[in-house]
Amino acid sequence: MMVSWYNNGLNTDKISIDDRGLQYADGLFETIAIRNGRPRLWELHSDRMQTGCRRLGIQVPDKVNILRSLVGVIEAEDLNENDALLKIIITRGQGNRGYAPPRDANATILFGVYQRSIYTADLYEKGVSVRFCQARMASQPQTAGMKLLCRLDQVRARSEWHDPEIAEGLMLDQDGTVVSGTMSNLFIVDGDELVTPEITHCGVSGVMRQHILALAVAHDLTVRVSRLSPDDVKNADEVFLCNSQFGIWPVSFCGNTRKDDWPLTRKMTSLLRESGVIEGLE
Repeated sequence: MMVSWYNNGLNTDKISIDDRGLQYADGLFETIAIRNGRPRLWELHSDRMQTGCRRLGIQVPDKVNILRSLVGVIEAEDLNENDALLKIIITRGQGNRGYAPPRDANATILFGVYQRSIYTADLYEKGVSVRFCQARMASQPQTAGMKLLCRLDQVRARSEWHDPEIAEGLMLDQDGTVVSGTMSNLFIVDGDELVTPEITHCGVSGVMRQHILALAVAHDLTVRVSRLSPDDVKNADEVFLCNSQFGIWPVSFCGNTRKDDWPLTRKMTSLLRESGVIEGLE
């Protein structure tokens, strides 16, 4: 997979070995879909990024300046009418050895441009198979919702299976409550309700999840954010996954339960498409 990196505006894949992002995973990141040269759901990405920086006490990048830098990368990579995956990494910057954050650190801002991930039509039309992971998410309410650099819980969970027929793994918290997928957020349909797990103690508040919730409310759909057990997911009328890259995937197989009808999932996909957020099979 081809990738180009920019470090604080310079086209380079080098970073200081003293950078706290490398030393302590002291930072956060965003993974943004570029469609026809435009960053999809940019405002939601930007807001989460700034909120995360403030909560971590990292120098908050100016929204205008970072958007200007992003546009500069898009132009430098000739992506004005093309698709790509753009990753923004923000670390606290360089510092001395030890956990205490330096008071005068200058944030490191990295832009990585990858080829767009291509997903087969079957994932959207026939649904995906998922499994429950044994690895659980650690509880940390102060950083819940943020997209922290440290993803070891997800790395451990994703290493549990190598079956290409399994598209995603569902992760639980320490209390056995379903939180999300390793790379996605989760929704279920319970009767006429659209339900998603609360992100209060761990997990990432995905931008596509946020957009779907807002879109559902705008169209007078019944929405609930609450704790979900594995049985709630297994017994749901419908299950679907979402993230910023693939949009929405209906779930066809989960915990030995098969599903092949997703009317509300299809409705949400149509609403995303009508609002211009996704195109084609996304």
